[in-house]
Amino acid sequence: MKKNNRKWSLALILFASMISVGMKNQNAYVTQAAAERTFEISTGGSLGSGNSLGSAGEMEEKYPTPNGISWTGDMKSVYGWQGWRLHLGGAGSVGHASLKLDDENYCITKVVVNARRYIASFNKPQVYVNDSAGQNVNTKDVDYTFDVSQKRSATVKIGSKNEGIYVNKIRIYYAANLTRLVNDITAADTCNEYNKAAGFRERYNYLTNADTTSFNNTRISDVDQNGNTVQCTALEKLEYMEYLAATRSAGQNGQIQSITEQIKDKKSIGWIAMIGIIIVCMSAYSIVIKRKWNKQK
Repeated sequence: MKKNNRKWSLALILFASMISVGMKNQNAYVTQAAAERTFEISTGGSLGSGNSLGSAGEMEEKYPTPNGISWTGDMKSVYGWQGWRLHLGGAGSVGHASLKLDDENYCITKVVVNARRYIASFNKPQVYVNDSAGQNVNTKDVDYTFDVSQKRSATVKIGSKNEGIYVNKIRIYYAANLTRLVNDITAADTCNEYNKAAGFRERYNYLTNADTTSFNNTRISDVDQNGNTVQCTALEKLEYMEYLAATRSAGQNGQIQSITEQIKDKKSIGWIAMIGIIIVCMSAYSIVIKRKWNKQK
């Protein structure tokens, strides 16, 4: 009896492993959201007001940005020079500077500004980002964090309130823009623009975790190669475009499934895997109960 139980246990383990591998293969196209990308702009140096800066070009020359993000002309009372810290506003005056992502398929989710007061005063200088409430600025370099994920914008304005401030460093966090990605995938001609799938996948991989879940569950309409309207999720359309790209690049044009067939097959495999897992669990439970019963005899 013990020998049979061991054989059953081994068989169940092997079967469970096969189900697990099958489910992993079923979700081969699906990837988890990557960590948010970041840009860091150093605006530090010696303390001092420096010279007035009046254009995006001057800002870029004095405080270079990495590829992918740039200064804009939306600025007021900005001072600095090579070797001087970026200075927003002055004694009793305020100022601001702005940055934008070069690719509007992405949006800024969080901004961290490392800043300090310009001068000791009773005006309580503050730093703000976009239309957020200001945060009181200390006399030492401190990080001030602003969550701007709800705005879904590719631009950001950083400014001072009540008094001027020195800015030492700016860190920009950004992710893919969910709305633009869903709209672009919905508008894509599945059967003729499947080569866009790689770009869509790259953007998908940089959605936030919450946006990834939303994308996976967003239902859209598509048209298959027979001209029939198909209801599917944005993820299912992306996976089908990837399937077409891989199949046609391999020259297997005669073996192409329709999007409806592929969705149906995936669901069938999913149900088979689920039933298999239930059977495994029930079998394992039966063996455990039987062993306990045998021990009690």
